[in-house]
Amino acid sequence: IANVCLLLRLRRVLVPERNTPAELLEKSISFSRAVFTQVVGSERSFCLVIHPHSPIINTQHGQQEPIAPFLQLIMSTIVKLGVASAMGLIFGVALQKGRVFEPTVIREQMLFESFVMVKMFLSAVAAGQLAIVVLSQVQPAAVLRAKAAFDGCLTTKSIVSSAVGGATLGLGMTLAGACPGMVLVQVGTAVPNALYTMAGCFAGIFLWSAFERQSMRACGKPAGGPHRLDEVFRFPYAVGAVGMAVGLVGLIAFIESLRPWTSELPHITFGGSFLQAQAWSPEAAGIAVGLLQVPAILFLDDTLGSATSYATLCSQCLRVAPGMESSLGSLKNFKSGIGNWWQVVYVGAAVAGAALSADLARGPAPVVPGVSKAAAFLGGATMIFGSRMAGGCTSGHGLSGMSLLANMSFVAVPAMFAGGMASAFVFRAVGLI
Repeated sequence: IANVCLLLRLRRVLVPERNTPAELLEKSISFSRAVFTQVVGSERSFCLVIHPHSPIINTQHGQQEPIAPFLQLIMSTIVKLGVASAMGLIFGVALQKGRVFEPTVIREQMLFESFVMVKMFLSAVAAGQLAIVVLSQVQPAAVLRAKAAFDGCLTTKSIVSSAVGGATLGLGMTLAGACPGMVLVQVGTAVPNALYTMAGCFAGIFLWSAFERQSMRACGKPAGGPHRLDEVFRFPYAVGAVGMAVGLVGLIAFIESLRPWTSELPHITFGGSFLQAQAWSPEAAGIAVGLLQVPAILFLDDTLGSATSYATLCSQCLRVAPGMESSLGSLKNFKSGIGNWWQVVYVGAAVAGAALSADLARGPAPVVPGVSKAAAFLGGATMIFGSRMAGGCTSGHGLSGMSLLANMSFVAVPAMFAGGMASAFVFRAVGLI
């Protein structure tokens, strides 16, 4: 409903009428205010007052402010959403070319039958760490803001919630053959039953919102204290991050020497130019994803994540049914604000990037089998519930948290793989996969 109202306002602004410049500017400001109330989170009411020399804005409190900062905020929001769109396109292309969107690749990783996923994952972590190290030297303030934004997601989380949530996320990944960010890539590449996984993700958000208080109470008090390993053990972040990145590169090289990536994708036709290739090496795809930390930190004051986008979209129900806040109270924190909406734009662009990448590929299109409808829906709900409990998903905890040496991430990520691997072997034993 809010979006329809915005479109109607936009039509009134853009349709040619006999408007004076002052009237057109007033309509533009009115439309911009509606956008900010929804996306940026501004609750201030604006009306334009034409001044002979400098237009000013009257706020709802009767105060007058220059229009220049308001227009600057408009441009800042446009830039941030544009950056998020470009990041999403790259993210979608990288995951499609890395082939980790295939449900069989996820499940085979959990069964130690394929290592494409872990090679891409570790490459993204290492590339992100090295990028953040460089940024911490040239743009330290931006890195500090991004760290603060990441820490803000974990203020209510405990060690138990990170471990249990991570394991639950891993269970959902095995069921659905996906992770929260990867679902959108599966939708863009038309993986069978991917829409059921997405529906399960939305159901998981509502389920978590309904039982968040009980779940967090059962998991104990928030961890508190220092948030990162470099703070706990008092060593320079750059030393720890570079050392970990070097170790990850060595581990990737070792795994690659034992299992070359081309041998793990027998259904792929290799060859073609960079964008026309059906697959990139998992290392190249991982580096592309890891380097997205740079624009995220510089332009969005945040780090990579995707699960919050589902909460932001689900929270819009509170606009038409505010009475639901009593039972879904935590969703109100995601209704507005560029810190929430950029992820929606990011994952939406990932759908387009994945579809574009698949369309550009040359050669016979490889068949990508999906999971059953029941597994897709249950897996989507389970992994989103787990990611909310843990305070992050494979992108939030895995790529960003580990890159930042966050304590909780070194609990959540091992628990995620442990939960995924344990459930995969159990499902294999009983013939479910």
